[in-house]
Amino acid sequence: MKSKIKPYLAACGLAAAALISFLAPNITASANSGPKNWYGTTFAGATFTGENCPLEVESELLTFDVPEFPELNVSEDYKGKVTAQYVFKNPTDSQIEATLAFPFGYPPSYCDDFDTDKFGVTIDGVSADAELRHTVSYSRFDFTSDSNKIYDGFITDKFFTEDKTVYTYEFTVTAGLRDAVEVEATFVRDKNIKYAGYGYYSSNGKTVTLKNYLISGEKFRFYSIGGEVDLSTLKWQFTNGTKVINASAKLTATTQTLFKEFVLSYRSVGSKVSDIDYYNAVVSSIAGSDIVDLHFAEFNEGSFMRWYVYKLNLEPHATCLNTVIAPLYPRIITSYKPYKYEFEYLLSPAKEWSSFGELEVRVNTPYYILDSYFEFEKTDSGYKLLLDALPEGELSFTMCAVEEPEYDSGNLSVIVLLFIIFAVLLLALPILGLPIYVVSGAVVLIVYFVKRANRKRD
Repeated sequence: MKSKIKPYLAACGLAAAALISFLAPNITASANSGPKNWYGTTFAGATFTGENCPLEVESELLTFDVPEFPELNVSEDYKGKVTAQYVFKNPTDSQIEATLAFPFGYPPSYCDDFDTDKFGVTIDGVSADAELRHTVSYSRFDFTSDSNKIYDGFITDKFFTEDKTVYTYEFTVTAGLRDAVEVEATFVRDKNIKYAGYGYYSSNGKTVTLKNYLISGEKFRFYSIGGEVDLSTLKWQFTNGTKVINASAKLTATTQTLFKEFVLSYRSVGSKVSDIDYYNAVVSSIAGSDIVDLHFAEFNEGSFMRWYVYKLNLEPHATCLNTVIAPLYPRIITSYKPYKYEFEYLLSPAKEWSSFGELEVRVNTPYYILDSYFEFEKTDSGYKLLLDALPEGELSFTMCAVEEPEYDSGNLSVIVLLFIIFAVLLLALPILGLPIYVVSGAVVLIVYFVKRANRKRD
């Protein structure tokens, strides 16, 4: 029995290797290898912050300028933009000063956050003093809850305060191995202190344990916030796999800094996120934690929702034209030839206004709108949509350079076919009594000719 199994397994291995030799280069060389969707930005329009703003929106003109589609390596010369023009009215007998916030999305996944300075806000044609702000959220965007994260100053937390002292402990690990070693540090817990570090951490209420994987010579660091660790209670354990090994950790540095400085040290160099917004994002993420995972202090630019925040003053019964221009980045769907581009603009937050009049949407583009819940009218400059009032749904539409793009399945159909042939032949071996190496050879030949045909086509 064993003599039959071995050649059978050998044949399976040969055929599988042939399949892998076909799949690997074709998957990596595909023009659409990588993400099938590259995330763009979602807009939500200008809305007031706070409660019960009496301002009315008599009309809004929303213009999408799409003279070109962004490339996956989009440059600073990209000209796509969205312009929202609001006619605001003060229906009261009193002067109104309102703070407005216009969210223009997270930075798209296919470019850097380099163009926020190119756009801005005007009121009656005069440039407004708009401030670029950033917030972080771990759930779907909600204007009310997310706009409430825009603070005028630094968050006041019950424990994490700007002037709290952070103590850093740095140890050098020495082990007689080249492999990574699991380093475990355990010490007595002080309930008046918070602890921070990377890797795995745990606490049983009496002690704190921090773990990380390091190579001999690397640094093991942990932090205490609000007080010092009693290092006399510190115990170490070093393991390689399941085996406890002889190693050591020598204290090589201790430093102190204020909590605010400690948090801001994790902000990337050149970041556009302000001290206030970065600090508040970190504190909001770690508030209530006894042991802080420092990964929550490392926010890159793509983690932040971006806002324009500005003031609007209106005399009694006066109107004004407020214009907001922001960069426009659609979601890129690369599973089509040519690519499809999806644009989204949230209309539901506008329902917070005391009243909202008509909405006109213009899309200036030489390209085609393919899919939308709304019926756009074709014009000489592109498309337009007229609505007497705010609709129930959100505004979204998909565009393409052609009217009927082809779905690009790549080599998926060939791959599926080869796997079916492979499975059928293997199952047929015992039934048909076919020579094992003849079947495996047939699979190899099929792969060879498919690859040869692909090379000729390329």
